[in-house]
Amino acid sequence: MTKWSKRSSVALDEETYQISRRVGNFSEFVRECLRRWNAYETQTHVHPTETNKCYPRSKKGCCILCWPDGRPPHEEWLYFRNEFKAFPESATQYIEEKARELNKTPHFPIPQESTFKKTRERPSKGGVKAFLGRLFNRK
Repeated sequence: MTKWSKRSSVALDEETYQISRRVGNFSEFVRECLRRWNAYETQTHVHPTETNKCYPRSKKGCCILCWPDGRPPHEEWLYFRNEFKAFPESATQYIEEKARELNKTPHFPIPQESTFKKTRERPSKGGVKAFLGRLFNRK
């Protein structure tokens, strides 16, 4: 934490606690959610450019107002910037489609059971004795 960080606590119920355990860095997740909510609520763009879209690889993050489907490939962004001057409407449609293509997520249903069942077990290697036997029997 930096010296400018502020601590805050969040009250979670059992369901949201379990979800938070799978998120990874919970604090970073919450900060990113707050930034996105603020951008949406205030309609504040992250990194405006001479086009009608923010720079998708800004250090501040990807603008959710300009890139709701995720950011496009960098090469496509460069192409878009060149084409936008001549064909603003078609260039905008093009770059939005490229962003959608890059950020397609597979259908992944969320299990509704309260406990998750393991679908795969780790295969047994036979223990320490078997490992040592394999190690010394190498030719």
